[in-house]
Amino acid sequence: MNNTAIRQYVQELIEKHNTCSPFQLADLCGIQLVYAPIKSLQGYYIKSSRIKIIVISTEADDAHLGYICAHELGHALLHDKINMHYLTTKSYFPAGRYEREADVFATELLLAGSMEAGCHYEDFSIYDFMRSNGIPEKVAEALSTYHTNL
Repeated sequence: MNNTAIRQYVQELIEKHNTCSPFQLADLCGIQLVYAPIKSLQGYYIKSSRIKIIVISTEADDAHLGYICAHELGHALLHDKINMHYLTTKSYFPAGRYEREADVFATELLLAGSMEAGCHYEDFSIYDFMRSNGIPEKVAEALSTYHTNL
């Protein structure tokens, strides 16, 4: 899915559910949130017996929880039939495309939430926006050439 299609999908999702919160959206989409003491990952999405679950590490920094949830929500909604955990840990298939799509989804969702809250970023760089929303710097670097409305 290209970036424009992801942006449109996020906007439709926000309009349908009337929220930008990744936590509320997960609930409204029937996706369970589970917090577990995992150390090797900040979070992941799994689907077991048709039950969608986002697992977030209890070890994750509070400043990153929104991004982690939004990223995993991106996997749950964009990559419903793909077991990302298996793909990245047990196969040799490169998951880069799916990770980038989940990053774009999370960024679009968090940006919409910030704009809805009345935040204006005219005096901020994309890196400032990303940092203030708990988005990892590697994601900011990858998406900085894509996002032009900051």
